[in-house]
Amino acid sequence: MDKETLAALLNKRQYNEEITNQEANDAKNAGLLDVFGASDDLIEFRGLFSDEMGCYGDKTEIMFDKEGPIPPWDEMDGCSEEEAENYFRRKSSRKKITTFWCRKGSSATWSYETDVPHATFDICEDGDIFCRGMVMDVKDIVQKGES
Repeated sequence: MDKETLAALLNKRQYNEEITNQEANDAKNAGLLDVFGASDDLIEFRGLFSDEMGCYGDKTEIMFDKEGPIPPWDEMDGCSEEEAENYFRRKSSRKKITTFWCRKGSSATWSYETDVPHATFDICEDGDIFCRGMVMDVKDIVQKGES
């Protein structure tokens, strides 16, 4: 499975029925990451890793790598030396997703922007586009020479 195939499979799914556990497991095995919105304040990740992060307002920047979301440094207060070392190791290879709530010119309630190559899909609610999600490949997330 590639990112375009997974995006086509997920396209036009209904809110709260975005991806099955089996599809998320298949995506993980294929090295794919599915990104979509939930509620009015969450970005969800399935496949390569399964997690969520809060995103509020019109625009939020979410940092991540192949292991999952990377919290802002100011949220790392009281971390151990090992956690700090891990944070800075991951920071050097992080990628960014910018989340948009009701972005002007978009028909989707949630939409995203990233420099990582991706395929898009729409999640619907009550006949409208709730979220324009994306699928990325781990090969596009990791830096050359990284595994």
